[in-house]
Amino acid sequence: MRHAMRPSIKHFLVYPVIILSLVVAFFPVSPAHVSAAACTAPSTDYGTVTSSATSQISIPATGTYRVWSRIQIPSSAANSYLLEIDGTSCYTVGGNTAMATNTWTWVDYQGGNTASKINATLSAGNHSYKLIGNAEGVLLDRIIFTQDTSGSNCNPPPGTGDNCANPPNVAPTIGLSASPTSGTAPLTTTLTATPADSDGTVASVEFFRNGTSLGTAKTSAPWTLTQTGLAAGTYSYTAKVTDNSGVSTTSSAVTVTVTGTATPKAGDVNNDGAVNSGDLAVLSFNWLKTGMTRAQGDLSGDGTVNSADLATLSFNWLK
Repeated sequence: MRHAMRPSIKHFLVYPVIILSLVVAFFPVSPAHVSAAACTAPSTDYGTVTSSATSQISIPATGTYRVWSRIQIPSSAANSYLLEIDGTSCYTVGGNTAMATNTWTWVDYQGGNTASKINATLSAGNHSYKLIGNAEGVLLDRIIFTQDTSGSNCNPPPGTGDNCANPPNVAPTIGLSASPTSGTAPLTTTLTATPADSDGTVASVEFFRNGTSLGTAKTSAPWTLTQTGLAAGTYSYTAKVTDNSGVSTTSSAVTVTVTGTATPKAGDVNNDGAVNSGDLAVLSFNWLKTGMTRAQGDLSGDGTVNSADLATLSFNWLK
């Protein structure tokens, strides 16, 4: 027979997380020790732990806190305990008959309903708590109060849950635009991404066409990419941003529509309607390269930028 216990409780205050480290075992004791306040007193007293003036929960900032408990149950019938906060709020922690027995398990729900999360709205300052046994042999090892209600960092807490001391990471955002979004083949369009990260930095931006990466991700601005020589068809472009924590977000898709195949002017490499220094610059840049397209200077269509292409350009110079 064990009586109500008041264990030594450590407070680890790392905003926005409060971790209570404790070991509590609930066993029957005399009913005279029952003091459940806001919680309905169980018919049998299985033990109660109450915070003292020096072991209260110290909340650093007003907000909503998700409460996690690491418990071990002896059977599917003995599967919960009562948590009372400030003498006014009572939660039946756990209570799900599907919980594994004789295994430490993190739970953040009440009344046996895994969808009914324990979210306590607490003001900044000290708060009292009471741990009340309502079933024999239930073990309680640790409690976590965290503002990470979305679960991005502590859902569920792995191991002892100490990594919950890191604040939750906010996923980066990204927008994408293309200019122009339509035109006649061969079309040139420029993709412009607008990445942002509210709680860190943008590590990289990667562009995709129809789900296929368009090359190595960019690691610095400008976050742009130009597509040249697009043939007739419909193209779907997206951009993926990754922040300094390794979290990624993909933009909404932008569609570029290319119609027809216009007959380009002879010698007009960049298809701007004139044969001039702009065309010569493209041809010079890709001189003697193989596997080139017309938009890259291969005017003769033999796959190589060479003297045949230069002759065509020269013959039509400034036309």
